[in-house]
Amino acid sequence: MGATLTMLIGLDGAGRERYADAMGGRITSDETEAIRWLAAGQSVTLDAPNLRCRTRRAFLERLNRTPCARRAVVVAAPLSDCLRAAPDSAEEIYKQYLSFYPPQPYEGFDEVQVVYPERRDALELDELFFGRAGLMFLPQDTPFHDHSVGMHCVRAAREAARLKPQDPALWLAALLHDIGKAQTKAFVDSHGRPSQRAHYYGHEFASAYESLFVRFPKAVSERERLRVSALIVWHMMPFHFTSERTRNRYLRLWGQDFFDDMAVIERADQAAQHFE
Repeated sequence: MGATLTMLIGLDGAGRERYADAMGGRITSDETEAIRWLAAGQSVTLDAPNLRCRTRRAFLERLNRTPCARRAVVVAAPLSDCLRAAPDSAEEIYKQYLSFYPPQPYEGFDEVQVVYPERRDALELDELFFGRAGLMFLPQDTPFHDHSVGMHCVRAAREAARLKPQDPALWLAALLHDIGKAQTKAFVDSHGRPSQRAHYYGHEFASAYESLFVRFPKAVSERERLRVSALIVWHMMPFHFTSERTRNRYLRLWGQDFFDDMAVIERADQAAQHFE
């Protein structure tokens, strides 16, 4: 059996080290050391936050001449649990939370999965949208949206279902694409100055991370969880396709299928912003 790279991905305080210990074999946080062991035919667990797509891809490109299986494992724990486990690193953990890109095969992985170090109670959709702090009752407080956060999400999901009726995981991504606005809403602009309207900096990352803890409806397999999270985290990117060069760069990264799915999310998002 050949060597396997297991790249652990997760916030500090999420329990990556416990999962690494359970894997056995070589464990390191140093990429150069990992490459050396893999080249020698030894399996390695790379234990570091590894949260950004770009840095993961850069590392995997360094492995192009090193034959090995490549597995990404997201070690997921709620933000509150991570902060409680590492209170002295609270500021860094929050930055990590707003930097989370779920891994996908297009980065160069043979397998992607998510694990939960602690038993968890999944967040029910009805509680998320209609509970005491439900998103249906969270106003956007911005001129870019007429509806509450929850209503916008529901309308986006309805439009995604109309555009691609055979893909319930895509509808769910549209439904959850803005759920992180509850964690990121602030009346402060990008320069730290008070603002009359709300801003949601980093909400796409928060939404992608929070989606890991939502109970999926039966129509959507758990195997789709990281795909749903990835569709969420990238949902702002098509708004920045201001040139054919940028568009083509992401087409090469994502591949045609994911690129087409992102186009559906973009159209659904836009269609759900204002009253008809």
